[in-house]
Amino acid sequence: SNRKKGARKKAAAYAYKNIVITFDIETSRLHDTEDNSIMYIWQCYIEGVGAITGRTWDEFINLLDKINSGLKSFERVIIYVHNLSFEFSFLKGILDLSEVFFIKPRKVLYAVYEGIEFRCSYFLTNMKLEKFLEQMQVEHKKLIYDYDVIRYPWTPLTDSEMQYCLNDVIGLAEAIRIRLDNDGDTLATIPYTSTGYIRRDAKKVYNKLSYWGRREIMPSYGLYRLLRTAFRGGNCHANRWYADQIIDNVCSYDRASSYPDVMLNCPFPVSSFYHTGACSPDKMIELLRDKEKAIIMKVIFKNIRLKDRMYPIPYIARFNLEACRRPVIIDNGRILEAGEIELTITDIDFKIIDYQYEYDEIVVIDLYYARYGNMKRCIKQLIIRDYIYKTSLKGGDNDYLYARSKERINAYYGMTAQDPVKDNLIYVGGDEVCRYEGREAPELLEQSNKKAFLPYQIGVWVTAWARYRLEQGIKIVHENGGTVLYVDTDSVKFTDINNDVINGFNTFNKKASEASIKSGITALDIKGKEHPAGVY
Repeated sequence: SNRKKGARKKAAAYAYKNIVITFDIETSRLHDTEDNSIMYIWQCYIEGVGAITGRTWDEFINLLDKINSGLKSFERVIIYVHNLSFEFSFLKGILDLSEVFFIKPRKVLYAVYEGIEFRCSYFLTNMKLEKFLEQMQVEHKKLIYDYDVIRYPWTPLTDSEMQYCLNDVIGLAEAIRIRLDNDGDTLATIPYTSTGYIRRDAKKVYNKLSYWGRREIMPSYGLYRLLRTAFRGGNCHANRWYADQIIDNVCSYDRASSYPDVMLNCPFPVSSFYHTGACSPDKMIELLRDKEKAIIMKVIFKNIRLKDRMYPIPYIARFNLEACRRPVIIDNGRILEAGEIELTITDIDFKIIDYQYEYDEIVVIDLYYARYGNMKRCIKQLIIRDYIYKTSLKGGDNDYLYARSKERINAYYGMTAQDPVKDNLIYVGGDEVCRYEGREAPELLEQSNKKAFLPYQIGVWVTAWARYRLEQGIKIVHENGGTVLYVDTDSVKFTDINNDVINGFNTFNKKASEASIKSGITALDIKGKEHPAGVY
């Protein structure tokens, strides 16, 4: 099964051998089929032993049995596989796996064969093997290979082909050992995923807070359904008036550390939500005017359309709508005008929509509100700590530490945006491979709320605030004579730069800088230059 809690308990009961082992296969797609491929070589690297290769699965099973024969009942070894999900499609057919953890269907985090735990190093690093080896500055880097050549288990391999195969497993082992040593981890303590490092630190400080104080702000099932519908990532879109054109002299203004900035400098729902239900537009406006209230609501806009037909980046995405009734005009997934739309939004989203669009009527179907406040100080201190560390490495020559510090900073948002309702995927083998356990969503949410340390609404508001800050950048350009061409999460690309645009960004940056200095999310780089978060 893939019960995380159970998996941790099992892991704690085993003694992990302090030996990094890596595994990889090379395959060829068969000529006469579209879906079938064959493994023509496998390679395994064992620290202190060396590299072992074979051309058949029987040889590999023989190696695994030899490893298992040297393990006591309470011992395990970890074999890292970069993108285990691919190798798993072969392993499930040849091994009697006792335990498999699926992140989602066809995405395997780990699989256990007797005393051997195959573990995915891609989820540990969240980067391709080539990039991971470069970041770790290993001796055995990834080489160039011709994948178009069809090879079979009996095909002779050249020295360069063999070296390519060996470098993948030797380099991966070197990289994991470097990471273990640099982070002070062992194979018993290293997280399963890249966000696991941050979750480990955050849980340590968050669990010192009152359990009931954390428990009371967890979302009810009704609120959770609205939060899931309202959740949206970064705003990424191109100006429809300039699509398919090559534009010269393009400027790009990027916001520094956008998500960490809003996590420290913007307010979040910090109380339990009060359920108003359906209400009048006047009541909604009254609540929106209260700057201390965080609001999430399901609404209907009737006869909605852009106020300015030339506005470069329409905000409402067709994908996020629960209903859309004609007539409707869409720009690559964005609503330009529609007869009627139904969607769930936060008060932050409403500010953007109300600025961009006009409409004949708004109907509030359901509404919740909570008290705005600051994120917990213990989490903010962790973000500040890692931001200062990352910035202190900026411009230096330690690429590894700088890349790792950026990875940690980026993981804080990911930690807040984990969907708390995830049914267990049970490994059943065969063609079906796995199936959901089938528990109801309210039960899953209740189980999650008991052990969660961050409420799901935090992640919903992080991206909403980041989109709002991006919208401020769009407005600075558009309202001052510039031409916005494209935006992506934290950057605005435009032409026709002028003094008004520059002054607009300078004014924004002054306020953003003052806020970041006040909250502590600013630091000096290796050359002594100050870098406050959130500035363009």
